[in-house]
Amino acid sequence: FTITGTFAGEGYTSYNVTSANIEETLKGKLISSEWYTLEEIQTLNTYYKPSPMTIRFMLDSQGNIKDNYTVTMNEKSDEETKAYVQVSGSQLMIENDDFTTQLEFYKQDSSSQEGISGAVFKLYYSETPFVTTVQDGENKGDILTNRYQNSFVQEVASDSNGKVSLNLTKKGHYLLIETSNTGYQSDHFMIGTFDIGDEDYNQTLSLDDVSMNVIQGTMINDKVVNDRILGSVTLYKLNDRNQSLEGVEFKLVKQETLETLTF
Repeated sequence: FTITGTFAGEGYTSYNVTSANIEETLKGKLISSEWYTLEEIQTLNTYYKPSPMTIRFMLDSQGNIKDNYTVTMNEKSDEETKAYVQVSGSQLMIENDDFTTQLEFYKQDSSSQEGISGAVFKLYYSETPFVTTVQDGENKGDILTNRYQNSFVQEVASDSNGKVSLNLTKKGHYLLIETSNTGYQSDHFMIGTFDIGDEDYNQTLSLDDVSMNVIQGTMINDKVVNDRILGSVTLYKLNDRNQSLEGVEFKLVKQETLETLTF
């Protein structure tokens, strides 16, 4: 917070204070019937700061806050602003909601455009921007996972439709690393960074909404896509004398689960 006004022995000036030291810093310095302006500058990363807040108040002769205090917040009505501030005697209590927001995106096959289930992503958080540069030839995912192991937040997997949902409870910088996706090319696993702020509070966001910075992988139309690993098989039909048989037809059927076939 910044508090501005006329203080005993100081004259008209400003103090930068926190909720932890404001009482000690201003003890004996506030003068009754003088207007003071208190501005909320920053909150903890786990709390929502709705908009710049300014509170004007004065004290009576007993040191209590008078009822004529005002609260101003951008794009908020008087009724809305009063809900964030409570006054009791000499105490001024400012309420902040816990910060929360939802990030959702889809993991998709680049060819069939079908959702991919079971793709695993790890999420990392930092109050400062992530350094994502690695040396040429190094595995970006492995290097960054080891580099920021102490910043790990959560691990999630895409559902049966390829949907990935992340609940974010802090404002700041995030690193998203795709770590597993069976049957798909690992050198195209998604790695990206994005930032979350007060403007994102209590919303359901897409990768486009958070301006995802793609470091590795491919994002198309707000979906994370990947190429399937393709293989081939050659079949030979032989008789009991190990001679090749011509004209034999085979039918290839896709199965979702592996089975052992006995002939």
